[in-house]
Amino acid sequence: MRKDWRNWTALKTSETGLGWDPISGRIEASNEWWQKKIKVCVL
Repeated sequence: MRKDWRNWTALKTSETGLGWDPISGRIEASNEWWQKKIKVCVL
């Protein structure tokens, strides 16, 4: 869980163009942003 927390914190503080939905507790980003991230980080 610590690794997930670090990843979430890094994402929230270092990326630009992101929003936060306090109701769902999820990061909001455009489809283009997600596609770019998926290409960079393939699991």
